[in-house]
Amino acid sequence: MFVGGSPGTPDWILAQYLVPGATIGVPIVTSSNMNQSFQEIMNAVTYNNQTNTVTFHLVKPTPPQLFFTAVADPLGAGIVDAKWLEQVGAGITFTPQGFLQYEQYANEGNYNTQVQNNPVTSGPYMIKTYVPGQYVVLVPNPYFKGVPGIPAPNDTVIINWVKDPQTAYELFASGKADIVTGLPTNYFPSLKQLEAQGQANLYEFPTLSEFFFVFNINVSNTSLKTLGTQYHIPSDYFANLYVREAFAYAFNYTNYIDNIVGNEKYGFNFASPYAGVIIPGLPYYVPPNELNNVPTFNLSYAKELLIKSGMYNVSINIPIIVSSGDTVDYAAAQMWAQTLNQIDPNIQAQPLYLPFSEIIGLEVPGQNPMPIYYLGWIADYPYPSDFVNAMYLENGTYPAPDGWTVQYLQSLGHGNQAKLYQELNTYIEEADNTANATQAAYYYKQAEQIAINLYMYVYTQQPNYFWVIKPYMTGYQGISLTKRTQ
Repeated sequence: MFVGGSPGTPDWILAQYLVPGATIGVPIVTSSNMNQSFQEIMNAVTYNNQTNTVTFHLVKPTPPQLFFTAVADPLGAGIVDAKWLEQVGAGITFTPQGFLQYEQYANEGNYNTQVQNNPVTSGPYMIKTYVPGQYVVLVPNPYFKGVPGIPAPNDTVIINWVKDPQTAYELFASGKADIVTGLPTNYFPSLKQLEAQGQANLYEFPTLSEFFFVFNINVSNTSLKTLGTQYHIPSDYFANLYVREAFAYAFNYTNYIDNIVGNEKYGFNFASPYAGVIIPGLPYYVPPNELNNVPTFNLSYAKELLIKSGMYNVSINIPIIVSSGDTVDYAAAQMWAQTLNQIDPNIQAQPLYLPFSEIIGLEVPGQNPMPIYYLGWIADYPYPSDFVNAMYLENGTYPAPDGWTVQYLQSLGHGNQAKLYQELNTYIEEADNTANATQAAYYYKQAEQIAINLYMYVYTQQPNYFWVIKPYMTGYQGISLTKRTQ
């Protein structure tokens, strides 16, 4: 029932298999269909207390591993005690009207704060103290008595979000932190020194994740002024296809990977360039050399495109939003702002740090003030639908707050874009619903090509990650970890 929440929620991941027509970003229960949708939801899962069984009734044949990964996704399928939810005012009334009313809790501003900030769940730990954006303290959950192989813990875990990477590094180097995450790549030489001194272990591993700059084609100028009174831009500036293409060709992809991320600079494979959201490691991956119109760094061509757009010499002053502490992509935004200003001095852009939680909170359809912002996607389950639905499909996690609807494009007179975007949606739906692997590969490739042609994103990196932990930290029950550093 939270499928249609705003900002977007991950509940579509499970609902798509259980409720007919469940679509990312679209509420399942409405005032016009609540009786039917009530029955569909109630019939989706059944249980039998005599046999201790739960049965999921799938709306179409689905490979078991695909459904199991959806059930296991911790973002969309967490189990919380129903009686406790009722006690804190978050219980569900099991009627059609009750289901319709319950959907409101999926929207920011209507969240149940007790459930949001201090949930009581079934795992080994519970939250003792939580200060958003600063720290969380986890203590043993008294309701968890242990299960075979997992004894009840007796320690406390403190997770700190610190103001900058240098503070995080110093806490780790001084021994005041056991684990450090999210350090920019320029800290890697210092981490290697700590490793050589026996003060750190580094573990490198590939990821099914990707990062990109997002174009918002329907900027809320009213909200934009809250980020800075100096900012101004036509709300539909990035609805112009040639503008997005020009910006994409003004980004120096090679310099970003080699020197800003630091593959060449530090001699380590931190990340790989990519194009299209179906990245290596997923079924139906399409290499960039099999796609047309993949942008490269070309300032003269970028200027031609901007002139062609009719927006050359149009004055804008915009922030490029980057998560606080992400010095790598802050530097990338600085680089990009400089090249954009070279092709048109009327383009003023500056990187702006915002907390990750605030960026997510600003992604509200019709109210999003961020003209360009940097985020990414990490696999919920290893299949293309998890990526294309969230990043391309109308009402998806990114398209919804960034203005991508066929109707909006048509209202601006961008009929060709509207047609292309409708075709993109059709190909995705065909790919998601076919059981024929050959057809799925074809449909996904067509969807990727249209998305490339629409320049919805500036694709930056598919990262490799590394854990940075103290040598006394071991795997569960002393299991050794395999080091994979270069």
